[in-house]
Amino acid sequence: MNWGWDQVIQSDAYKELHRQIIVPFVLEFNGKFNEAIVAHERAATLLESTLEKIRKKIQKFQWVMFERQMEVHKVRKQYLESLSSKRNFDGAVVPPTILSADKEIKNQEGNPNALSWVSCKATKNFPPVTKL
Repeated sequence: MNWGWDQVIQSDAYKELHRQIIVPFVLEFNGKFNEAIVAHERAATLLESTLEKIRKKIQKFQWVMFERQMEVHKVRKQYLESLSSKRNFDGAVVPPTILSADKEIKNQEGNPNALSWVSCKATKNFPPVTKL
């Protein structure tokens, strides 16, 4: 059976894959770094096995996307393992997620110096763009 991309993303397997890809970053956001290491490994393995199954059914840019996601999980796992070997996750760099963006917006509500307001103010000071 030769599936198109629409059938792939509507499948239960893809929905589970999507969930497994997100979980490690949620764990990192919540400070559960040891669990995130395991979750990153699981996500990379799942991406690899999924890619083997559907590579011929999807376009090149789609499988390249899967490969890049797999690489991100492997690199994050290595980074967290290096911190784990030192037994210290203090100062761990946690990648931004929708959760961190929501938290930042909630913390900045009504603050005129919030980054979103500062950048809006800054753009008003630039002269209009003109063609050369």
